[in-house]
Amino acid sequence: MPKDRIIATVMAASFAAVDDSAFLPPLNAVPNPDEHTLNPLLTDEKQKQLNKDKNDLRIDNERYLRSHPEVRDIVTHFMQRVLSEYPEDLHQFANEHFADPDLRDKVRQCKIDNARYAKIFSEIP
Repeated sequence: MPKDRIIATVMAASFAAVDDSAFLPPLNAVPNPDEHTLNPLLTDEKQKQLNKDKNDLRIDNERYLRSHPEVRDIVTHFMQRVLSEYPEDLHQFANEHFADPDLRDKVRQCKIDNARYAKIFSEIP
């Protein structure tokens, strides 16, 4: 798998909120409308409720991630491995990575190493 494809795949799996409106048609759009399908799939009220629910879910997810820093540590460790090893099969690599019984110890060591590197780099003038 080419390096830029791996990076794009990893970035797509990040926790950043993505505005999918640029990639997908509006949820209330009617596919191929004709005289028999003039009504929208969702009423304005239901669309507003759906948008509110999506926003609430994103906020809940953000709160969860902020209150569980171990998730960031796990993702950081995974991304460092992906970017340093460039696996051919990213899905298989991810399966093996997250099924590793020693993952907790490896993530802990990664966090220690990253803190040490941060200290070293902060001392460079």
